[in-house]
Amino acid sequence: MLKISNKCWMVPRSYAFKDQDFPVAVYKMENALPANPHIHENFDEIVLVTGGTCHHKIATQCYDIGCGDIFVISGSQIHAYEAAAHFTYYNILIDFKKLNLPLLDLPTNTGYQVLFMIDRHSKDHKRFKQRFRLNFEQLKQCSELLDQIQSILDKKLTGYQFIASGMLMQFIGFICQCYTADNTTSSDSSTPHLLGKLAGEMERYPTHKFTIEDMCIRTNMSRAVFFREFKKYYHAAPLDYLLKLRIQRASGLLVNTGLNISEIALECGFSDSSYFTLQFRRHAGLAPKQFRQRFQIKQP
Repeated sequence: MLKISNKCWMVPRSYAFKDQDFPVAVYKMENALPANPHIHENFDEIVLVTGGTCHHKIATQCYDIGCGDIFVISGSQIHAYEAAAHFTYYNILIDFKKLNLPLLDLPTNTGYQVLFMIDRHSKDHKRFKQRFRLNFEQLKQCSELLDQIQSILDKKLTGYQFIASGMLMQFIGFICQCYTADNTTSSDSSTPHLLGKLAGEMERYPTHKFTIEDMCIRTNMSRAVFFREFKKYYHAAPLDYLLKLRIQRASGLLVNTGLNISEIALECGFSDSSYFTLQFRRHAGLAPKQFRQRFQIKQP
């Protein structure tokens, strides 16, 4: 590790990834020792605790963690492990940007929104006390899947990157579904859960006419609190976030269909094609027609 200050170290990519061309690594840490405060060099970490206990320190906050705990740490977030006792966990290291996994419809899942969009960057000490925990059967399935991924990465047989990517997608999808199933039957009214559920609905139905009043009702927040909390977690105002989702959908339709501009505007929730063109140019840097000409794959 590289020392970047008197109180913090950085885990370099060369140390984290055995294969520098494939930014995924799985390590099973048994009876792990305490770890000094550290950050990661442009990669994130999924932690799944399978045994023992430990104090997990994020910034200035410290929490007890144990068997079944699973959480995502962004690369820039300083964290450490203290007072480890028979501490065993899986360390899944991923550069999501370089790996560029196809998410498809996963962002419509509340678990994905909470675990990977909100908790991944959250430093809210109250949120970690309300964290998600896998039950015994879920933990067993995850452990078996991670053991397989680790074996594939170690053996490096022909096609191992493709197989490992598919199994990693299976793992991420499974934990997101576990979260959603667990919170469907519980009364989780925490702010991250309510916002994650709303964001999942916005991803699923971007053409729906969401209003601020409707969003406030769904999240049980006042207008001022809703704007503040949404921007804190998603780094955009609610309607700007919705507009981004509509532009993303329009980009796909422009490249993959033969619909005309007016039809695409309607398909993406815009009643006025001129307004759609204005917003698309603002976000994509090109008019819809220019975007299609540049990126549409020509059929033979």
